[in-house]
Amino acid sequence: MRSNFLLKLSKLGNNFFKQKHGVFWFSSRELVMIWQNKKKRYPLPIPAGFATGQVADLNQAADTIAKLCYSTDPKSTSPFSVQSATVFVASVSSPLERQITRKAFQQAGFQKVNLLTYSTALKTFAARQAIHTGVGLYIGWDVSEAVVFTASDQQSFTFNWQKADQEQEIAEFLQLEHSLAISPLMVSRLYQAIGQNIKLQSFSVRGKSLQTQQVMTLTLTSEQLKTLRARLETNLKRAWRQLTINQLFTTTALSAWLVVGDPFVYHFIQEQAEKSLFLHSELELIQGVQWL
Repeated sequence: MRSNFLLKLSKLGNNFFKQKHGVFWFSSRELVMIWQNKKKRYPLPIPAGFATGQVADLNQAADTIAKLCYSTDPKSTSPFSVQSATVFVASVSSPLERQITRKAFQQAGFQKVNLLTYSTALKTFAARQAIHTGVGLYIGWDVSEAVVFTASDQQSFTFNWQKADQEQEIAEFLQLEHSLAISPLMVSRLYQAIGQNIKLQSFSVRGKSLQTQQVMTLTLTSEQLKTLRARLETNLKRAWRQLTINQLFTTTALSAWLVVGDPFVYHFIQEQAEKSLFLHSELELIQGVQWL
């Protein structure tokens, strides 16, 4: 009888003080999370407290995190649950920036917060694919970075290529060359289409004419798309030269590359590397490893 009572008491304690773990990756645009085996991508409102891969406003960020966790799991606010989080941060972030990030998640209700860098995520995922020496590239909306890694070491670099800048390039091209203003969503779709299909023959965009102020549809031809792609490639080659001028890229065998987040960059890397692997998003990266 006593043993049954203790067993029931143990089960009751486990239910009351349930361990919950979440994995988070954020930008100024969205929060990617794995919470209780649920994989979610949440577009962030403006303002949400995040910018350039960092917490820009502590209270806003904590409120955003708490609300999104609650929408995924209404029981997340239970005082009887013990919550922990693995949060990915930019490798170049300062100790103060990491402290603020930790505080934001603690303020949102997480008792334990483990911070890992983007470079660690890239290297760890690559190792699971039997890539032990190579380069990882993470391309985010407003922050990107590269990591050169071996089995025993890793070194991070800023990669001067963000999707926000390239989409701005596209928007300016359409305004100057075609007197057309289109929405950020349409710009993003065009950039994705150019990246996913290097032989794209046409693409239709809808926006407002800067001359007549009327809504119009423009179908870009293969030649116009080629011109736009060439502008983007010029930017990418410049970022590539700035990155690979480092001696690590000449003294280490870097035949294998892992690219996350940008198919346009991936197609370029395929021409430079013997072996390359592409992941569409941070979610694919973080769900490939059991993070604790």
